[in-house]
Amino acid sequence: MHQVRKKRIHCVEFRSCNLGKNVLSLNRFRQFLGAQLAGAPDLHTLFGVPGTLVGSNSGNACASSSRRKLGNVQISARVRAPELVCCFQLNRLQKPESKGHIIADTAETFDAWVKKYVMATGSRSGHEMAMHALWIAMSP
Repeated sequence: MHQVRKKRIHCVEFRSCNLGKNVLSLNRFRQFLGAQLAGAPDLHTLFGVPGTLVGSNSGNACASSSRRKLGNVQISARVRAPELVCCFQLNRLQKPESKGHIIADTAETFDAWVKKYVMATGSRSGHEMAMHALWIAMSP
């Protein structure tokens, strides 16, 4: 604690979990670290390495997974972002459990999306992409 406080950190930002929902805990971390400010998400945070799919048949993967059920729990959700579709398996609390996949119709569409929203000099490579998202559970 003393070593961190010597660094005189002004602001601490947590980028995981929903620590921001519990103001008391967040304030305790801020005090322990000696910071003036602290922030954290107040939503479910999702980290993962979903697979990436490109091509005319890639849309079928999400469409077919959105109809599957496990008992009476819907196990997939679709979240639309500009020019892309992300699909994730949901648990009974309507939170993502599986790593899911990100789909685009062409590699050019995927690369343009990466350049616009992730990194201006980036592009899709391989068959997976690191991802961080905030999740708002919707009632089915």
